[in-house]
Amino acid sequence: MTGAAPGGGTQRSALQRLLLGTEAAREYPKSEVTEGTYLQKAGVKLFQRVLWFTAGVGAVLFGYLYLAMPDFPKPSGTGALPDTVYVHLVAAQRAQVFSNFLEAGSRLLLNLCLPLLSGILGYIFGQRS
Repeated sequence: MTGAAPGGGTQRSALQRLLLGTEAAREYPKSEVTEGTYLQKAGVKLFQRVLWFTAGVGAVLFGYLYLAMPDFPKPSGTGALPDTVYVHLVAAQRAQVFSNFLEAGSRLLLNLCLPLLSGILGYIFGQRS
């Protein structure tokens, strides 16, 4: 073994050093916890901002889905069946809105935000202390 922390390895200890850096260094001056480098701190801040951007994009997409999705007609109290042409039109509009939602989610979240987040995490944990 190469000095890895039990149950988490070097990534866990690196993350603890980054997240607890200044507070832990002041509170426990003789411990192993050291303050992260400037680039590591910048990587963590960048990761936090991209993560918030991703959450915002997801919220906007679900808001679009909620607001743009048309409702099916409610059954009337008389027991008469609704017009089938209108129901098919509403179903086609719902399918189009859901298709737009999936396309935007695929392009923004899967093709932009997820690779950015994984690249930033790879950069943070790829730094040697």
